[in-house]
Amino acid sequence: MNLTSNSPSTEQRITTIDFIRGIAVLGILLLNIQLFAMVMAAYENPTTFGDLTGFNYWVFALNYLFAKGKFITIFSMLFGASTILLSRRLEQKFNRIYSIYYRRIFFLFIIGLLHAYLFWYGDILVTYAVCGFWIIWLRHWSAKRLAWLGCMLISIGYAVEFYPALVWHSMSTEAIQEFYQFLAPSQIEIAREVAIYQGSWWQQIPHRFETVFVYQTEYLITQTFWLISGIMLLGMALFKWDVFSGNRSRTFYKKLAIIFLATGLPLTAISLYGLMANQWQVNATFLWFNGLGYFASLLVAIGYIGLMILISQSTRWSALQHKLCCVGRMAFTNYLLQTFICFILFYGQGFGLFGQVNRIGQITIVVMIWLLLIFFSTLWLHYFKYGPFEWLWRNATYLNWQPIRRD
Repeated sequence: MNLTSNSPSTEQRITTIDFIRGIAVLGILLLNIQLFAMVMAAYENPTTFGDLTGFNYWVFALNYLFAKGKFITIFSMLFGASTILLSRRLEQKFNRIYSIYYRRIFFLFIIGLLHAYLFWYGDILVTYAVCGFWIIWLRHWSAKRLAWLGCMLISIGYAVEFYPALVWHSMSTEAIQEFYQFLAPSQIEIAREVAIYQGSWWQQIPHRFETVFVYQTEYLITQTFWLISGIMLLGMALFKWDVFSGNRSRTFYKKLAIIFLATGLPLTAISLYGLMANQWQVNATFLWFNGLGYFASLLVAIGYIGLMILISQSTRWSALQHKLCCVGRMAFTNYLLQTFICFILFYGQGFGLFGQVNRIGQITIVVMIWLLLIFFSTLWLHYFKYGPFEWLWRNATYLNWQPIRRD
């Protein structure tokens, strides 16, 4: 099955986006699994918790090189691209967009709050809703203007990331201590977090509420709003440049993949080497190289998009391409299902595996969840038009029951 052609129809263009989104939503679990299975500090500083030798080290290193920050960036770009696609459909069908669009954003915000406060503090939906609230106003901008503003906002986000490294030696003792508490917690703090998430759901609530509140206020205002908004605008620009459609030449996508991967992956490797050479000590060097890794992830993500579209243009592995498209069409459902599965596996109200599964075990679980979601998505869409959460979200958006079963 060739997902694109020289003159793709609207449906084919959507299929290409679904293929990329399917890979992205599966890919983000490679990193999210660490937040479900281990203490929060281990996400940025792997020496704080768990074994980091042998195969466990290689799992971490490969994740850092090829996954960290990459797939969530692609996911965010596609949100921006889908904003333009949705607005065009609404204008064609209803000749109006704002009332429907903002209901959609409102319900995304509510679902994100419930997801974050009741199940998992790593939620991204609230951030998407906040950023999505305003990017719709720029949908008629040219691709060039969207890209320039997007890069400016992304720069603000990265400036916040690098700023502590610049002023480290002039920071107060209290400020430095906050970094240590977050990136290198004491054994007592680590044991406390493990006990909380191995405990009951009610025991987890205070810690989850505290963490989510910081993420959705202080962290959102100072960094993620600018970074995610910028990435979404860049996604809108790529959509207008016809990049996501797969309608550009294969030479274009080859250059996109080669140039950005050849730039981003070496920078990611330098970041990892710098952190290792620094022995993960929390200081200005740590912050510099950690920030470099996040910057490099943007370049790698764009390279991945070129590579994914090249794959989508191939007639090989057509059955797998179709299955990944199904995963992408149900990305909202699959994102939430990842949480619900891990919520049961790792937290105390379920199997209580939090803090007990090393990185090799985590990757094994990731692969099993991937297979489950691929099977479920393909089977579900054989009988239904939308994923279950997509359907509920659609009903809330349009304020009526939408047909779900296939004819």
